[in-house]
Amino acid sequence: NNNNNNSNNSNNNNVPSGVEDYLEKELAGVVGLESVKAQLRQMIKNIRVEERRREMGLGSCSEEGEAYDMVFYGNPGTGKTSIARLIPALLQKMQILSKKAPFLEVGRQDLVGAYIGATEANTVKKIAEAKGGVMFVDEAYTLTSGEGKDFGVKALETIMQTMTSNEKDRPIFIFAGYKPQMESFLQANPGMARRIAYKFHFEDYTPQQLTTIAIDKATKRGLTLSSAAKGALPGLFQDRFSAQARSLWNGGLASRLVSECVQALNARLDPCTATREQLCTLQERDVIEGASSASEAVSALQGIVEEGLGEERGAG
Repeated sequence: NNNNNNSNNSNNNNVPSGVEDYLEKELAGVVGLESVKAQLRQMIKNIRVEERRREMGLGSCSEEGEAYDMVFYGNPGTGKTSIARLIPALLQKMQILSKKAPFLEVGRQDLVGAYIGATEANTVKKIAEAKGGVMFVDEAYTLTSGEGKDFGVKALETIMQTMTSNEKDRPIFIFAGYKPQMESFLQANPGMARRIAYKFHFEDYTPQQLTTIAIDKATKRGLTLSSAAKGALPGLFQDRFSAQARSLWNGGLASRLVSECVQALNARLDPCTATREQLCTLQERDVIEGASSASEAVSALQGIVEEGLGEERGAG
């Protein structure tokens, strides 16, 4: 029976069965994000079942007007952009997008102009650049958070017109940002909310996951960590950084920590006598010192970020 199933899959030209294998291969290198991974697998399955319905001459069970537009809820540094870049590749393999489908990442600064008419022109231009592909709108809620004469709303209206049009190769939109602000953003734009087919929730990383990310980032820089250094990391992420700081930074925290560890290592080494092994190995004392420096830097920046968020919430 299994052999028959496999041959049926390979004869099905509409949806190549290799898409699941491709997804698993890509996800194998992604730390954490278990709920996002499960949602991606379900999305692929939904599309394949709908395809099967079409093959059998049945109507679609999807809501009318529903496309593939998505919302990514999550704090900064939780891998939203990396997963967004995976979407066009998955949809290409499912023959929903063409092989040359572009991926365009935009923020408020790319869309909003300084005078009447500029925002619309900018937005139309960016939508044209993303035609037939995916347009990733980061921190989408900032398009509605301005007061008074804010041209961000114009950008949203232009995007909405594109989403509701029946243009065959209009871009698939992915709107991303902090969960509370994104929920308010969708409540304020019910027409847009109705057209969102998939919502993905990106969880914050745990200290253990941050450790895995930090080791990976160090490896990419040609560094190894001593076993004592590796063992110290989860506790350092837990104790030296508040839960709030971890939430605001996530993967960015691991990057910052590795940079500070390198500084500590460089300060400790003698440039004339350091061996190859010493130059490439982070010791426990380097990660302890690196964590202290990173913690100070993050605390200083956290105050600035919180002030900004407070202003945004007030404006919203």
